[in-house]
Amino acid sequence: METLMVDRVHSSLRLFMYRNAIFLCERLCAQFPSETNVQLLATCYLHNNQPYAAYHVLKGKKLPESRYLFATSCFRMNLLREAEEILCPVNEPNMEVPSGATGHYLLGVIYRCTGRISAAAEQFTQALTLDPLLWAAYEELCILGIAEDTDECFSESTALRLQQEHTSTSTLVKSNFANENRVLSSSVSASFGDIIPKQIKQLHANNITEVSGYPHTSIMPPPLFRNVHAYQNTISGDAPTKQKANGVSQPLRRKYMDEARLKKVSGRLFNSDAMPRRSQRLKDTTTNSNTSQIGGNGTDHLSGSRYEVIDEMWTDNMSGTSSSVSTADGRSFEQDRAERILLQDSKVALGIRELLGLFRTLGEGFRLSCLFKCQEALEVYRKLPESQFNTGWVLCQVGKAYFELVDYLEADHYFELAHRLSPCTLDGMDIYSTVLYHLNEEMRLSYLAQELISIDRLSPQAWCAVGNCFALRKDHETALKNFQRSVQLDSRFAYAHTLCGHEYSALEDYENSIKFYRCALQVDERHYNAWYGLGVVYLRQEKFEFAEHHFRRAFQINPRSSVLMCYLGMALHSLKRNEEALEMMEKAIAADKKNPLPKYQKSLILLGLMKYEEALDELERLKEIAPHESSMYALMGKIYKQLNILDKAVFCFGIALDLKPPAADLAIIKSAMEKVHLPDELMEDDL
Repeated sequence: METLMVDRVHSSLRLFMYRNAIFLCERLCAQFPSETNVQLLATCYLHNNQPYAAYHVLKGKKLPESRYLFATSCFRMNLLREAEEILCPVNEPNMEVPSGATGHYLLGVIYRCTGRISAAAEQFTQALTLDPLLWAAYEELCILGIAEDTDECFSESTALRLQQEHTSTSTLVKSNFANENRVLSSSVSASFGDIIPKQIKQLHANNITEVSGYPHTSIMPPPLFRNVHAYQNTISGDAPTKQKANGVSQPLRRKYMDEARLKKVSGRLFNSDAMPRRSQRLKDTTTNSNTSQIGGNGTDHLSGSRYEVIDEMWTDNMSGTSSSVSTADGRSFEQDRAERILLQDSKVALGIRELLGLFRTLGEGFRLSCLFKCQEALEVYRKLPESQFNTGWVLCQVGKAYFELVDYLEADHYFELAHRLSPCTLDGMDIYSTVLYHLNEEMRLSYLAQELISIDRLSPQAWCAVGNCFALRKDHETALKNFQRSVQLDSRFAYAHTLCGHEYSALEDYENSIKFYRCALQVDERHYNAWYGLGVVYLRQEKFEFAEHHFRRAFQINPRSSVLMCYLGMALHSLKRNEEALEMMEKAIAADKKNPLPKYQKSLILLGLMKYEEALDELERLKEIAPHESSMYALMGKIYKQLNILDKAVFCFGIALDLKPPAADLAIIKSAMEKVHLPDELMEDDL
């Protein structure tokens, strides 16, 4: 009963019938309350998204599997300290982490969520050592920015170790199977020990007069144990009846008949000088009497063909021939078996190397992306075969790489391909919505948000897309509500915290803005967007030292971002460290020649250093990139005023006004234009 119920529970889990599995497993635990069955019940609860129920039934259990399931329940309920204590008890430091690699991985995630990065990295590395194919552990190491090179992690030595583990596992399985067969054969032989001799005696007594010409060394060939299940189904009891004995001999006789016919055919083909069969002589003399006797008994286990079987098995040279044939067959069987094993091992080795090669490419691309070496990551991803490249995950990674390179058009292209190819995949759609936000694609962003909400209303990515849609319309309060909804759905989603901070900053609520940025950093310390947001807030509050500190932290995480270099230069310029600021602006321009902001800020720094000609040259180059930027023309007007070229100054101020600047800048530009003919000491330094 217990075995049947366990099998039904597993079947229900495989078919996603979780309520049925829970019902059956509860009955199972009530009837057979073992800890193994309790583990199965907890597994059912976890599949049905009931971690609290699994927590209740597993509390106090000590087996390793129970500890792992209990820790999983605690993690889902955000009871991180209790999960850590059950995985790694303080009072028992030598106790092993349960479930091997997956247990170390779970412990590493707990450490990362509680801010212990070095301990988390150690656990992820241990998990990857135990199971090199545990991709999630390597992914976490990449996110932490400390993953080793894939050539070392998925190396040839790793392939050899996996092959050895597979070989040892298969050998163990074969050994267990052989032991089971040996036990089964011995039990069947023991059963036959009670049955077969009685059959033989009965057969001998009934037919000894009819086959007197046969040698008396043996009556019939030994039974072939090829169909053990048939014997198990037919053999029962201590002393079988006559009908049972006949029923047992029936499948044996048919096998011998088939083998005898095969030998007759092979004799005709390969032994043309073979002697006439002795059974032919016996057949003429004994068939009639034998048939009448069989008909009286009502059974057919002594039919005429049986004599052919016995005759074929007992030719004059049978003993020598059978030994040589069996030896040859044994050798050929062993040789075939060895060849099959070698072929299977070679296939396994090839498969392992192919899989590790795929992991090397994917892992290296992801590692470089997490280190924000996006151009190198793109080159690695392009090495993938077409079947792997055209998958949702890879296309999203390519889109993210272009997003970090501030190439929003290419990012949009690959995110759109990913969404079209895998429309129900939500990972990465938050970044896709931000790409559409930067491209001012309001209609497409709105459609994407509605589509994601229709797919899964409980996904944080969907509500981030809705929030970006309202943020693009400058409805910051509604956008903030949607971003907060995303945070409620997943408190460990760092990007949602950051977007909340951006909206509070747009509303000039800097206190709440700082709060959400810090929450994002508690979730992910390497989330450079939050460091950048804090720097912007402090820059607006004119806390330039704090701004410089946070911009520098963001720059250390993502040292190739032109935007971060530019803002760090702005903070340095505000601190009157103009030479350092100018150097940082040069790096920003070199990192992204299409970014207009560092060119404009460099012109401001050169203006402060009274290098007017250089500032004008930089602004002329900026005009080629952003010809419709009003602030650029306003700055050019101010420089021409300093150079006392008043007509050009008025001309530039006029163009700045024609380009419809923001309301805050409009009054400043008008005032500067009105005072262009006044001495410099009477002009306000507003621009």
